[in-house]
Amino acid sequence: MRIVFLTADVLHHIWLINKVHEKFPVEKVWFQRAHLEQGTVSALFFRYLKSGRLDLFFRRVFSKLLFFRDRQNEREFERSYFFKDGPAQLAKDLSVQIMTSFNDPESISALKKLNPDVVIVCGTEILKPEVLRVAKKGTINIHRAILPQYRGGGLPEWNFYHRDFENLGCTVHFCAEKLDAGAIVAQRFYKIGSNDTIWQHRTFTTVLALECLLEALQKFSTDSVVSSVQGNGKTWRARDLTLWKQIVARHNFYAHTKQLRKLADTRR
Repeated sequence: MRIVFLTADVLHHIWLINKVHEKFPVEKVWFQRAHLEQGTVSALFFRYLKSGRLDLFFRRVFSKLLFFRDRQNEREFERSYFFKDGPAQLAKDLSVQIMTSFNDPESISALKKLNPDVVIVCGTEILKPEVLRVAKKGTINIHRAILPQYRGGGLPEWNFYHRDFENLGCTVHFCAEKLDAGAIVAQRFYKIGSNDTIWQHRTFTTVLALECLLEALQKFSTDSVVSSVQGNGKTWRARDLTLWKQIVARHNFYAHTKQLRKLADTRR
């Protein structure tokens, strides 16, 4: 089974790809150049200037400054959790290529030449229908949230903002033209622990993502995929997650873990 990853070069994706590669050999890994460069201030400025939304640029910059410690802790925790026994890099036998955009005609042509059975999408731009139709068995997306309740971006902070701690987790679903609306192949829920921190959440849901992905690939390998069509759901946008809402989300998260500790104490 020929597997191709379309993704971004970040720690938790590298760990995920390596783990998949151990069970189901990966034919090719494509990293997107736009995602490699999007973290620089100058790249962000010109990106939002071009779209006429400099307000979003300043919000993002202030968010990076305000939650700098959270993001630093998140990276450090991922590195220690995923790569405590070795370097944070892809397996040496994996073939890697950096693309400007997966939607470019050249990229689509190159993907067709790879003749993949399954394309796995994680953390990319919104892909054109031509990309989604290339894989013979299907193109699947790793969505670190529960569908159909939480489509889109800004997750899981939207869960925390709404105090919806029952619908945290990960979903692997077929890609469709409508964002995050394709049929569900595998899904896992995550239950927050009393000692969890907000910067650990991405690591723990990445572990769930691996479980979902291995389940899905096992089904693909035996042509036994049974997917469930999604019902109605809401699409959330990261751009609507204001600084104040991000602060409230963090407050709600830690209020929840504090309540869990109190409940644990009363049961002792």
